[in-house]
Amino acid sequence: MKVIVLVLFSVLAFASGNLSLDVKEDSLPKNEDDPSKKKADVPSGLNVKKAENEPSLSLGNTYQLGLASGLTSVGSHESNEEGKDDISEGSQVKQKELSREEILRALKDIKNEDPKMEKETRSKKRFRSYQKLKEELEELQITVESDSQTLKRLISEFPSADDVVRKNIVEDLDYLSHQIDNAVDFVTMDGVKMVIKPGLNSSNEDIRKGVMQLIGSSSQSNPKVQIAMLEEGVLSELLRVIARERDTLISSKAVFAVSCIVRGFPYGQQKLISSGGLDTLREVFVKNDWHSINLKIKVVNLIYDLLEERSNADEERAKQFSERDLVKELVEGEWCSAIGSLLEGASFHKRGRKEDLAAALSKEVPLRPDHDMVEKVVNTMSLLAPSCQDTFFPLLPLLRSLKDTYSDLAFKEKHQGEDGYEYFQSMATHIHSLLAKILVKSEL
Repeated sequence: MKVIVLVLFSVLAFASGNLSLDVKEDSLPKNEDDPSKKKADVPSGLNVKKAENEPSLSLGNTYQLGLASGLTSVGSHESNEEGKDDISEGSQVKQKELSREEILRALKDIKNEDPKMEKETRSKKRFRSYQKLKEELEELQITVESDSQTLKRLISEFPSADDVVRKNIVEDLDYLSHQIDNAVDFVTMDGVKMVIKPGLNSSNEDIRKGVMQLIGSSSQSNPKVQIAMLEEGVLSELLRVIARERDTLISSKAVFAVSCIVRGFPYGQQKLISSGGLDTLREVFVKNDWHSINLKIKVVNLIYDLLEERSNADEERAKQFSERDLVKELVEGEWCSAIGSLLEGASFHKRGRKEDLAAALSKEVPLRPDHDMVEKVVNTMSLLAPSCQDTFFPLLPLLRSLKDTYSDLAFKEKHQGEDGYEYFQSMATHIHSLLAKILVKSEL
């Protein structure tokens, strides 16, 4: 504040040359300790003197503030009875005169008190820009790659890499391909030819499973990638894996990849049907072992998604789906009995002693039916019930038993104050609805 006052006084001095400001004594505070002394309190930092040779407009006793050719001191003027000025004790301290350039420089150096500006300044000092970081990393011989550059490098490295490096490359590509733009760049850079197809034919199981995961990640809800996968024959390759692979884990990965290519994509579903894909998926149900139960559930879930899409399609989508009748294809392909067979394994009654012992000793064999499996099977049967009534009719006793079981579970959960009763109650409701759809024809 002192600097600002001095600067303002100096500006006035330059503007008006010599300037004298008189302040009447009556307007200044008195010294309470000594009433006889009529001196005003002078702010600290200013030198007090008696005005001597400077022109004044004062009448009577006044205090004079002198400004002449620059910055001078503030003085006190007191007249005696004879009209003579009395010089106070102490010598005048000479003030350094400020040039015009110094005043302008001082004005520029005044600190900006805007809090927003100060915050932005602190942020700029604290954080460095991306370009600055990139330059500093380049000096350290550390390169910064964009996603597109990374994709290009990984794709080019895959053909000549060993299995360990290939596995890591596929994992990195899978991570990047979760973003739609990166997935499009992947197929544009010939990633399907250079990574996907060689990876599907690899003898290393980890690489094959990783590539199938990559297919699913890049294709899901991405029409451009789905089209590229069809054009490159990836769908046919996956169906061959499902038909020939003995390892159910690899087959499950292949079903996942197929579902990502065809879901939400009418043209892909037409290709699946026309290429015999439904027949290949139907063969999964021929396997009569507990190891394939998860694989069967994945296939049923895919069929349910395809049926659900058709039932909720808008006019344009419905027109595209109408080119191939999926329900007709499923009925003719004996899918009604295949899906119904899964429900037979969902009985809550105890199985034979041998199966119970196997369930207790092996984590792969369920000790009791999985509620998620029952839900998916029941929902799929509900969509197919109008066309599969004859096949589902023998399952009525089992369905009634399941409905009663879920009703009892809902009652017990609700009585015990548990939140799970709502799920069990909804399951009982869904099974009851399915029973009604199956019984419609028999009542007629």
